[in-house]
Amino acid sequence: MFNNAITVITKEFILSKISQEQIFIKYLGIEPNDRGQFINSLRSNDDSPGCSFYVDSRGYWKFHDIAAGYNWDCFNVVEFSYNLTFKEALIRIAIDFGILEGNISNNYIATKQKVKRQPCRIRIKRRNWLKSDYTFWKSYHISEERLHFYNVSPVQQAWLVREDNILVPAYYHSYTDPCFAYYFPHFGVYEYKLYFPFRPKNKFLHVNSNILQGYEQLPQTADNLLYTKSLKDVMCIDNFSNEFSLYSVAPMSETVVVGKELFIDLYNRFDNQGTLFDFDRAGIRLMKRYKDEYKLHPYMFGMEFRKKLFGKEPIKDFSDFLRIKGISETKKLIERFITKKEYGEFREVIS
Repeated sequence: MFNNAITVITKEFILSKISQEQIFIKYLGIEPNDRGQFINSLRSNDDSPGCSFYVDSRGYWKFHDIAAGYNWDCFNVVEFSYNLTFKEALIRIAIDFGILEGNISNNYIATKQKVKRQPCRIRIKRRNWLKSDYTFWKSYHISEERLHFYNVSPVQQAWLVREDNILVPAYYHSYTDPCFAYYFPHFGVYEYKLYFPFRPKNKFLHVNSNILQGYEQLPQTADNLLYTKSLKDVMCIDNFSNEFSLYSVAPMSETVVVGKELFIDLYNRFDNQGTLFDFDRAGIRLMKRYKDEYKLHPYMFGMEFRKKLFGKEPIKDFSDFLRIKGISETKKLIERFITKKEYGEFREVIS
């Protein structure tokens, strides 16, 4: 009887027994409300209250982590906390709350009906390019022309525009803390992502997880496509687009899977596709989701690249490999992707 019950567990079934609030409280430690900002208790060493709750158009509470780009419902919190698939998260909730055994706690907290808030937007004031800006990008073999092609701009000031057009300051230029704006005109007039390359954490700020970075720069058709983790990696891979017919796109964060409509569009345009995310918890989790949902082959820079051998830097992604190894060695790496057709569960890219 227990196994049969598991097969019929759905999100709707769980929410008919317990509320979204109860799930958030149990696994996040916070009761949803829209009256302030909170610390994300699931991120270690995070003491900055940069998260908030809102209600989406379907009436679901969402936990928004501005720095990381998370827009989690209560089920996503469980997925992330225990590194589970969506179905596994449903089972975990059902077991933890005693739903299957009928031992549900009677302290039911009814989901409050909230009016959907308008999402905030980012506004920027650009500044002129400095020599230090170009020096940073050229270390990754990203040229001035490629920066303009991908709509990258240095930022003087940035604001978050909230309800009633209230401007909340988000950044002011500092030479020790430069900021670059990625602009995505295909997805909207004021769609930006801010990148702070020298910050030890909270390197990104964006408010729209539905954007696919690099999408509007893609050719109509080509041979090879990688789903990777950042626009910087996309621009680095573009160095080799003509020679290898290799292109790439990146979701807005390592918790986001590209929607089916966009995936189908790209599936019909590129013959050979795969994923290339970081060899860490978030990257492995996202790789699994792409493998399960879209059957994409995984590539990763494994542990051998992360070791500091003979004083050399560890390599965790494509842009690091290109910066450290250079054009010639990176070409050899790409040839493996182009020609290799057998993949393991955790396929590592090796040079």
